[in-house]
Amino acid sequence: MFLHRPIPGGAPGHTEVFTEDLTTLDPTSLDALLATAGIPRYLLDLRSVPASGPIAERFAAVTSIMTGTQATPVNPTAAFDALVYVDQVTPWHTSLAY
Repeated sequence: MFLHRPIPGGAPGHTEVFTEDLTTLDPTSLDALLATAGIPRYLLDLRSVPASGPIAERFAAVTSIMTGTQATPVNPTAAFDALVYVDQVTPWHTSLAY
């Protein structure tokens, strides 16, 4: 992940860039559940998740989404109608040094 953070002692709004590998997903995250499909890219209509059964139980066990390396609490079927899953993206190029 390509991120930025405040420069210690720097002027307000000034940041430095850095990279961080996202190697571990929260096991109760939507990201971890979607990764189990084994498909590199797909669109999922969450309105089609059944109300009961094993698929409903898997989605009911989800308590977060990954926002960077931080797990953020969410109920995905209440928060989203559909999701686009992308397993891996190519980093963008920048002239900023990190």
